[in-house]
Amino acid sequence: MSNSDRRNFSPEVEAACWKKGKEVPGREPDRWRLDCAGNYMFKPFHGCHGSLCYEFDHIDAHFNKGPSTLANCQPLQTKLNKSKSKYNLSSDQMVERSADIKPTTKELNIVEFSFYGNIIEDGQECRCLSEKEQAGINILSQGVIQKFRFRADKT
Repeated sequence: MSNSDRRNFSPEVEAACWKKGKEVPGREPDRWRLDCAGNYMFKPFHGCHGSLCYEFDHIDAHFNKGPSTLANCQPLQTKLNKSKSKYNLSSDQMVERSADIKPTTKELNIVEFSFYGNIIEDGQECRCLSEKEQAGINILSQGVIQKFRFRADKT
């Protein structure tokens, strides 16, 4: 069976297909994308059913002999992909069938931080320090305070 006859896309096609989604301004493109209807997709949520979940869709439906190739692949919010099924929908119909959610920056940050333990926004990383890192900072800051007190006592 050739790759174009398969029901599912190969891992290589899926990796390239993810990049076909529109980048979310200010967000890490390896984590976040928008589908063709403007729905947010979070990369770790592939194959689930929530509003940030997505699937790889056959643009020309597999039911209608659409091949499982990169040219016929698009990342699509799961709800929209399920409602699209074997139909070829217009852009307006896709927007109408989408989950109606436009997450705020804070909500995106919560999802991203919950999954990765950090947030990458506009190329800047924000994360919590590990216990060891926090202990090292506490020790360092205590040493600085002690040096400052020692110098202040001598004057």
